[in-house]
Amino acid sequence: MNNKLLSKMPICLIILISSVNTHAENWSLLAEMLMSNDDVVNYGDIYDTGNIESESDSALSYLVNAEYRWNDQWLTSFEFSDEQYQDQSQFDSHYHSVSLDWSQTIGDFDFSFYGSRIDIVLENTDLTLDMVSPSVSYFFSNGVFLNLSHTLLEKSFSNAALNDLSAKNNAMGLSAYYFFSNSSAFVSITHTDANENANDDNYDYDQKTTSVSLQKSFPFSGKSSKVNLSYAVRKRVYTEVNATDEQYRSFEDRTRIKIYFDTRLNTQWALRLSYDYKDRDSSLADYTYDNNYYSFRIQYKH
Repeated sequence: MNNKLLSKMPICLIILISSVNTHAENWSLLAEMLMSNDDVVNYGDIYDTGNIESESDSALSYLVNAEYRWNDQWLTSFEFSDEQYQDQSQFDSHYHSVSLDWSQTIGDFDFSFYGSRIDIVLENTDLTLDMVSPSVSYFFSNGVFLNLSHTLLEKSFSNAALNDLSAKNNAMGLSAYYFFSNSSAFVSITHTDANENANDDNYDYDQKTTSVSLQKSFPFSGKSSKVNLSYAVRKRVYTEVNATDEQYRSFEDRTRIKIYFDTRLNTQWALRLSYDYKDRDSSLADYTYDNNYYSFRIQYKH
């Protein structure tokens, strides 16, 4: 694990323990363990060795999230996650994050502001994501819910060899939900327009994403459960790359289908089974492939 990440953990634990002892009612804790299988962990080996079977691997992940609620408007969160692959340990990853969330209802509108910093370690590469996202939402009496958000994201790589990928991302999103069946089900559609400005112009892109999802809650073996099915299409165009350039991608499209089933065993424990399919198409063959991802999650919340 990254030494810089380890050095911060004792300080965070001291703050967490001392705060829990004095303000226990303000804290909430969430812990997850995830077992997964991805059939395309390291896609490049298909071209290097022709060994497709080596691309599939299983992983064990865990996540711990601690939240502190200051009052009805302010919430602070600290999160740590670790993922370890069974065979291809070079793709093990770790991250920790701290975030601040503010929300306020004014009249019939709900306003929120979310800010976070995420530090990610992957293959001895440190990546920092700084994000702020204000949003406003409105719930209509006929069961329609609208949310408008604006997200600013800055990506910074500490590895000088990856400095060309450091970038600023700007995205606008609009989501519409329709709740029915006594609010036990909803259908939603989300559209997001984003653009990214990287240090190297060859990685600048414009991106449009549209997704549709359907969710239904129901009792399963006497337990509160739900199933969610979503379909998303993403179109990305690298604005500074010529379509005939064989070194850089000029476009990258992705279709995604995801389904998951949740069941809550009690107020603290929950299980999730999920399947995630992605079909990628690009101007370069190396970025054209599909993959299947299966996972089983155990969650504890207190």
